[in-house]
Amino acid sequence: MDLLTLGIGGLIGFLSAIGKDFLLEQSKNKIKTKDFKREKLEEIFILMDKVSQESLKPLKYKGSLDGIGAKLGMTIRFYFPDLNKDYQDFLKVFQEVTQKTITLDDKINLTEEDIKMFYTAYGLFIDKIVLESKKYV
Repeated sequence: MDLLTLGIGGLIGFLSAIGKDFLLEQSKNKIKTKDFKREKLEEIFILMDKVSQESLKPLKYKGSLDGIGAKLGMTIRFYFPDLNKDYQDFLKVFQEVTQKTITLDDKINLTEEDIKMFYTAYGLFIDKIVLESKKYV
């Protein structure tokens, strides 16, 4: 009887240790995933800021946006597919407005309505990023 009780106790202890390790690993993975998603959202936010700063300038004064659009689009598609539609909406406005800045002179060929439309689309997309980030707090 004592050996049976000892065996059952040992088995229960062994299974408890495995269960504890499994739950601990799952918890660590959730924390890593949250941290990773937060990093990616921060990266998207920073890239969007660069896009915002450069997109309304005349062509002569534009800084380089090389690779930013690709990185932004890829990050959103891979990690945050829920944001993709909102990103595409912003992209349409971005392309429409920035086409008007591609001139050979130094003038800004944008109307107040163009600028307002751009910042409205930008603000809406930033709001979506903020909403998404609340999932990972």
